[in-house]
Amino acid sequence: MNEHTLLSRRNFLKLGAAAVVLAGSGWALGATPWGRQASHTARALVKSGGLQAEYLRQIIAADNSRCRTVMWQSEKPLEDPQVEVRPVGQQQGSSIPAQNESFTDDGVTCTLYTALIADLTPGKAYEYRIASGEQAGDWQPLHPDDGGSFQALIFPDSQSNDYSGWKSLAQDAARRNPEAAFFVNMFASFGGFLQGAAVLAWLAKRARMSSWLLGVVLVFILFNGFFAQILAFVGLFDMIFDYRRRFEQRNSDRK
Repeated sequence: MNEHTLLSRRNFLKLGAAAVVLAGSGWALGATPWGRQASHTARALVKSGGLQAEYLRQIIAADNSRCRTVMWQSEKPLEDPQVEVRPVGQQQGSSIPAQNESFTDDGVTCTLYTALIADLTPGKAYEYRIASGEQAGDWQPLHPDDGGSFQALIFPDSQSNDYSGWKSLAQDAARRNPEAAFFVNMFASFGGFLQGAAVLAWLAKRARMSSWLLGVVLVFILFNGFFAQILAFVGLFDMIFDYRRRFEQRNSDRK
């Protein structure tokens, strides 16, 4: 089993921010049919040999016809985690070892597992399952893109106390669009905006801009969708690259 690495909250935000950037390049969380899979995956994995795993999902790649990343998480570490994949109707397949990273959120520590499935044949039907030691979950569908047209569900950024409303919205959309191949959830734009505002305040401080002028600039950006999106992307990139710290460190090295 791979060694665990404890993620700080900043690194966890980096992971989320990276997912947003990739989503803009053609990546998205998804499955086919994703609505039904999302509702039964956790129960299926638990009842199959006692394998404790949940939140199984696929990360759809820029080239959906040849590769796919499978992700899931568990509260307890898994022994020798891997993904088994095979063509539908065949018994022989392959196993892909999973990488893992631990993160703590709201006092709860979980382990996130990731496995890249590559060299898929476009348009061919596959199935995969999660395995750990002698335990394995149920087989799940995997459909590489065949190059034809497809349907997708796109949801905007959502903020909620418990996301029960968003859950109802997503499940209702899945029922009304059973042919949807995947869904995109554009998240963290508000968090990116706040991070971008912090970057702007940092630049204003370096430029010795007055606080009232900074406030006017922020209000203007807040009510201008185009500039607000730019500021959100600035914040997301700061989450990933932390260029303020790097800039300060470079200046201190020069001194």
